[in-house]
Amino acid sequence: CGTIGEPVDGDRSYGDVSGKGVTKMVSKILGFLKKEEPVEDPVCHMMVSPSKPPGGSYDHEGTMYHFCGPGCRIAFSKEPASYLSGEKKMEM
Repeated sequence: CGTIGEPVDGDRSYGDVSGKGVTKMVSKILGFLKKEEPVEDPVCHMMVSPSKPPGGSYDHEGTMYHFCGPGCRIAFSKEPASYLSGEKKMEM
């Protein structure tokens, strides 16, 4: 038996610790640590998670908008230009 961290039976190989393997592993770890920036619901101006918005998302002219609830998404889908211009907004 060897000491913890030492190779067994004279094997000096510790696996692939160079190149692509390490880069992939570090990228995955950093991906978990990276915090997602919240985005603003264009109807009520609450901040929501773009990856899991409670009210879903809606694409308007190639831009994806995210919502706090289905009511805001439905209101936006009926009059997107009014909400984007600031003409209309919902107070929360």
